[in-house]
Amino acid sequence: MKNFLKKYLWIIIYFFVCIVFMTLSVVWVGFMIIGSLLLGLIFLYFATKLRAKYKEAKEYDDDENYFDATKYDYDEDIYYIGEAKDRNKKPMAKNIFARANASMPSIALYILGLAFIAMAVMGVAKIFLGW
Repeated sequence: MKNFLKKYLWIIIYFFVCIVFMTLSVVWVGFMIIGSLLLGLIFLYFATKLRAKYKEAKEYDDDENYFDATKYDYDEDIYYIGEAKDRNKKPMAKNIFARANASMPSIALYILGLAFIAMAVMGVAKIFLGW
């Protein structure tokens, strides 16, 4: 728990500050703009990280986990380095529904981030353009 807080304390504080800004929008509408812009940016950040993690997992190849002992002339077999349970993992599906299902969290975070940024832009338009 202590390591988790050390690693993710900035995210917890960031969300707390965003919520405080959104709550203070009762006092001044500019706080809503600042809070929604900050929330939108953090959602886009997480969506980008999730997308990169998905692409990394999709391009993973377990060929480097095999050791070819035949080139050392003392054995004539190829060994798998790692645990047996890792060897029997299902390959990632390649069809469109499986890809959409796997990337749905990043798509949802992109939509949420863009929605909060759009809310900030509309707040600016309301203040300065009088819409």
